[in-house]
Amino acid sequence: MKITKFFIWIAAILFCSSIQTQAQTFDGPLRVHPLNGRYFTDNTGKAIFLTGSHTWANFQEIGLPGDPPFDWNGYFPEGGTATLDLRGTEGEYEVEWFIPTLNRTMKGPEPLKSGDFQVVEAPFASGDSLLYLKRK
Repeated sequence: MKITKFFIWIAAILFCSSIQTQAQTFDGPLRVHPLNGRYFTDNTGKAIFLTGSHTWANFQEIGLPGDPPFDWNGYFPEGGTATLDLRGTEGEYEVEWFIPTLNRTMKGPEPLKSGDFQVVEAPFASGDSLLYLKRK
């Protein structure tokens, strides 16, 4: 039984190592797709989706040693509101918004108080914005 499993693993490794991947090339420079701003396009007009991996230690659950105990980021892809649960926290939190399309930050109107649910509203009705709460 062990020999059979060993040969299956060897066959799988050899098969996977024989698969060749080909890099994607583009026809001309990338630009925002005219029908959907979340995609790019090139001279062919087809939608191109670029993706990546987020590994920065800026979320609450993966903070670095010495980071404040509660800083929070929230992404608002199309404006809108969100209800934050601050019941298990203490103190006040400064509100700051980052607007990627303008490449600038904006302070929120007033600090949020802990101990209850708080509703926050993105500064614009549409477009991307990132919420950052920082304990005062």
